[in-house]
Amino acid sequence: MEGKITVLLLGDQWQVRESTIDVKPSRFIAVGQDDIEVSVIWGAPSDLKHIVWAGLIAPSYCEVQLVVVTTPSQPLTSDVKSLIRTLELKLGTEIRVIEQ
Repeated sequence: MEGKITVLLLGDQWQVRESTIDVKPSRFIAVGQDDIEVSVIWGAPSDLKHIVWAGLIAPSYCEVQLVVVTTPSQPLTSDVKSLIRTLELKLGTEIRVIEQ
């Protein structure tokens, strides 16, 4: 899943640093050209609070991407969509949504 998220977010020139894959919440570091690093924190809509919290406390040495991944069993409800937009405005960051 990490590879798919990386390609969708950053493009196929980016690679997942396998040693950084972790859980609670799901996260990893992707590495691009010139060794640029992006920390990707992701999960289901039900994990939104954990994704946001991990993004807030993430180290500042690299860019952070917050991602909500929907599935047929966990679609994005209108309430969660609204919450995501509110959080984006308050935090000044984008929360990407990947629908499967």
